[in-house]
Amino acid sequence: MNSEGKEKPLIELLAEELAATKQLESKVLPNRRDLAFVADEYHKQVKSQIKLQVKVEQFYNKYKEPAPLLEKIAAFPFHLIINTAPDNLIVKAFERKGIFCDHDYYNFRNPSEKMPFNKESSQPFVYNLMGFAGMQNNFSAAESLVLTEKDRLKFMEHILQKEWKIPPAIAKELNSSNMFIFLGFRFEQWYLRMMMYTLKMKSLQDNVHVNHQENTEPSFTAEFEPLADSTKLFYHNQFNTFFVQENEAAFLDTLWQKWQAPQAQVIAESGENGSIFFLHADKDKKWKDKFLPHLRQNLKNAKLAVWERDNLMGGEDIIRTVMQQIRSAKGIVLLLSIDFVNDEDMMDFFLPEIVQRHQQEGLRVQVIVCRACDWKQGSLTVFPSVFPRNYGSLEEACRAESEDKVLQENAKMITTLF
Repeated sequence: MNSEGKEKPLIELLAEELAATKQLESKVLPNRRDLAFVADEYHKQVKSQIKLQVKVEQFYNKYKEPAPLLEKIAAFPFHLIINTAPDNLIVKAFERKGIFCDHDYYNFRNPSEKMPFNKESSQPFVYNLMGFAGMQNNFSAAESLVLTEKDRLKFMEHILQKEWKIPPAIAKELNSSNMFIFLGFRFEQWYLRMMMYTLKMKSLQDNVHVNHQENTEPSFTAEFEPLADSTKLFYHNQFNTFFVQENEAAFLDTLWQKWQAPQAQVIAESGENGSIFFLHADKDKKWKDKFLPHLRQNLKNAKLAVWERDNLMGGEDIIRTVMQQIRSAKGIVLLLSIDFVNDEDMMDFFLPEIVQRHQQEGLRVQVIVCRACDWKQGSLTVFPSVFPRNYGSLEEACRAESEDKVLQENAKMITTLF
């Protein structure tokens, strides 16, 4: 909150506080809320980058409690959050919800590719792209801050160099994810266009959604000017970006409702008996689409729901969400094929967790082979299998007999085992 009781981004409050210092209070500043401009003026007066960094660090040290908006963000299963603000309040928001959150930052003055981000971790990860105003490993990270226009230029110069790399684990996520959500960005600023290009967001083809405040609530009208149509058109054409005309809180509330809907449906369908997790390789989608309707119908009669990867929402981390489903499922059906047994995620991450629950908790796991493969090896051999009678796979059985009859018989057989 500012002195008038209105919500403002901390970065603007910081600019106003710097503008009110004795070094600048007598100067006529055309924009006292533009941090880069005010920081430039402050730096000219104190003639010390360190003094500016200390001032900024002291400012952020005053803010210990995350805003309600950050707590809304922390409720979602986002596995990677890139923070362009220099604070760690989103990390504190996760902590308040009892969620351990890994955190690191980029230092444009001394970039390093090493970082603790691990895609397979069940914990969310926050990466401060434009520096961090706090302590990391008992040392101040203030030198990493991108504050003045000169800092911005240096930051852009570094990330445009071929030898500079975002840590590979982060870069891989930026290039492979199918959706990004932006909150609180000022898209008129020149450096954001260059930064999005540099982060290779131009390679994304579908479903990039952006939330930007556009004069929809009185408390925000003085903070962000509505975007010009030409700017919206640029981002849409270059980055397939769509703008949602809601403030951040309303946008997140709507997103939360849509995210919960399929979860609530699974719970409602499952009654008291829980859900069965259906796992298959991507290349077996054809057989999943054929077999799953029969299985769903039979499990519905048994008051059991089915969860499979099509239940994933855009932006969710696949490995993390699948691991959560494995840990909570009443039973698991594995649709096997040569692509399943050769899938590294299946064999290295999902299967060990399934085997552990099967052996330690008695989790019921059923195997059905959709395409013939040598699957009786390694940890898969601990599970019982359901074979189409007298055949080695669904594919073989469906070639010889009525496809619907084969699929229905096997769906009934699996259901009785749960």
